[in-house]
Amino acid sequence: MNNHRSHIMEEFLQYALSFKSSQLHGLKKYEKRQFLQDLPDIRKQAFKRDTIAAGWAKRGIYTWDPYHVLDALEQRIPSPPLLKIYGEDEEGSDHLFSSKTIQKLQHQINIVEKAIQNIKNTLDSESSLMRHLKKFKASLSHAELNKQQTVKLKNYLIANRHHRAKTSHQQVQLESVLTVKDANRQITRCGKNEAEK
Repeated sequence: MNNHRSHIMEEFLQYALSFKSSQLHGLKKYEKRQFLQDLPDIRKQAFKRDTIAAGWAKRGIYTWDPYHVLDALEQRIPSPPLLKIYGEDEEGSDHLFSSKTIQKLQHQINIVEKAIQNIKNTLDSESSLMRHLKKFKASLSHAELNKQQTVKLKNYLIANRHHRAKTSHQQVQLESVLTVKDANRQITRCGKNEAEK
């Protein structure tokens, strides 16, 4: 009997008639019969279009506004603790990305995950915050692996470039006397032969 249709039902009328006259309203004596006679007028005044719309608007249903309810829920969630980053001064940092290295960011993510575990009863495991944290953590791991791979590749290319560097003092053996032109031709021919192998 707690919704607006309960006023139309027979149970409500029986419930209203079960009270003594003096208990219906404390301000003045109001008889049951008077109440039942005034009930249609009361309904007309109480259930106007604007009154109903105002009631729905308070709940964010009429002119759909889910943030009305979400803001009230967010106020119930306690604020996160101040992050303390190792390697910095004793006062905490409220800026999540103030550190400069991947290890410090990883440490901050672990702190945030612990804070989320503390309020897990208000957040489910598939919340968008948890998904974004997992993606961010995976991105950091990939960034660290890419950095290591880039350093290894750079070192490999430097070593390979040094190994493949041509020496300027190649010895060319011919049976006859050499000119510079003959030596250059012979060097080109030797280079082509090595490339074919």
